Amino acid sequence: KSHLTFVHPFDDPDVIAGAGELFLSHGVARERLSFEGQTNRIDYFKAYNRVDIALDPFPYPGGTTSVEGLWMGVPVIARKGQRFISHNGETIAHNAGQAHWIAGDDDDYLRKAVLFSSDLPALARTRAALRGQVMASPICDAARFAGHFERLMEDLWRDYKRKENPL
Repeated sequence: KSHLTFVHPFDDPDVIAGAGELFLSHGVARERLSFEGQTNRIDYFKAYNRVDIALDPFPYPGGTTSVEGLWMGVPVIARKGQRFISHNGETIAHNAGQAHWIAGDDDDYLRKAVLFSSDLPALARTRAALRGQVMASPICDAARFAGHFERLMEDLWRDYKRKENPL
């Protein structure tokens, strides 16, 4: 029998210490950081209550975690990408009605983080409205998605049948 071991980095004190040192080398004090280890799903979602703004990573952006953040009322600063996978964050932001949270480059990413975190009343309004906005967006429109998917499958089937029987 083989045995798999799953590593959860932020359950490891050495990983946390190393990450803290990395941030400190960029002028961010360890006391300003919170590292979350493995948790259950309920506590995972509760953790979003401690987040003001999520910074979508790049060049490999979040997917599920970005949508979950938006669902939990946490706006996500995304960055435009150069390749297919790196467009995921901006796609999510566009579909959630958050295009103004998409940064064009690294400098714009930092500028948006400073700007949006500096206006706490505006941030509170954004957070309060975000779940409703996401619910009304294409992200949560299952009927629309199903209709598009159904039409795509029908088109693919027609194309297949036409190629199979060209006359």
